[in-house]
Amino acid sequence: MPDQIKERRSHDILALRMDRIETGHEELKQAMATNTAMTLEIKNNTDELVELFKTAKGGFKTASWLGGAIKTISATVAAVIGAYLAVRAWLEGG
Repeated sequence: MPDQIKERRSHDILALRMDRIETGHEELKQAMATNTAMTLEIKNNTDELVELFKTAKGGFKTASWLGGAIKTISATVAAVIGAYLAVRAWLEGG
């Protein structure tokens, strides 16, 4: 009879340990699901920021191009006005 008690006790201990392992496994699965959801949310937010930066980069390229065009136009206008004033002064004798 003592062997049966030892065997029964060993079985109960193993069953208890298995229950704890299964409970821990379920807790880990839930924690992993929560972590995955948070990671996906961060990824989505990061994707939005990357898109914003790409858009801003395009805006800076456009502004740079416009700035170059404005410089060229300004230089041309200044040259024309300078030439006009020089010719006018020459014609007026001054």
